[in-house]
Amino acid sequence: MNISLIPFFSDINLSNNQIDTLGIATKVVKYDRGETLYKQNTSSPYLIWLKGGLLKITIEGNQNRDHILDFVVPVDFFGLTMLSSNSPLLYSVKVLTNSSVHLIEKKAFNKVLNESIELNKWFRKEIDLVCQKFTSKVFFFRGSIQLHGRLADTILSFDKPRLANRDIYKYISKKEIAEYTGMSSESLVRLLNELKNDKIISINGRRIIINLRKDLA
Repeated sequence: MNISLIPFFSDINLSNNQIDTLGIATKVVKYDRGETLYKQNTSSPYLIWLKGGLLKITIEGNQNRDHILDFVVPVDFFGLTMLSSNSPLLYSVKVLTNSSVHLIEKKAFNKVLNESIELNKWFRKEIDLVCQKFTSKVFFFRGSIQLHGRLADTILSFDKPRLANRDIYKYISKKEIAEYTGMSSESLVRLLNELKNDKIISINGRRIIINLRKDLA
C-alpha cells in the first residue's frame, strides 16, 4: 500500500525506498467490537496505527477484575514499546467499536528507524511520552490518589477533546469506567451518586455531564 497516504508518514521526511519498504510491510485489517488485537502474555510481529475506531489497553487481573491503562484513538500509534523485543505483552488490546488499523511489520519499521534520523527522533520522543503515561497510571492504580480524586480525574479526562470527540461514553460501561479509574463498580456508583446529589455532575443515560468543573479540578 502507499504508506505516504498515512498522515503521520507524510509528515516525516522519508526516501522513496523507505516509503516502499514500509508500504510492502503494511496491511489494513478491520476488527469488530469485542475482538482482541493483542492478548496479554503473547507477542506480535506488528505495530498498530489506528485509522478509525476505538481500542482499550487492559491488564487482565484476577476474579474478572481488569485494569484499563488507556484508550487508543485515531490516529494513535500503538506497540512502540515492544519494537525491539519479542517478549510477551504485559497487557491486552481490545476493540470497543468497529475499527480499522494498519498493521506494520516491526522488522521493516526497525530497518527504516535505523536509517532515518527524523523518524528516530520522533520515536524516542514518543517512547518517553508512553513511559511517562504508563508510569503515572501505575501510581494512580496503587492508590497515591484517593478515590474521589481518581474519579474526578477520570471524568475530566473523558471531557477532553481526545475522548469527548470520540463519544467515549457511548462505547464503555460503568464497569469499564471503574476499571479505568481503579476502583470497584460499587465504589464508582456510590461516588457518582454523591457527585450527582451535590449537583457537581448530571447523568444522562451512559453520559456523565459536568456542571461544576471547579469542584472536580
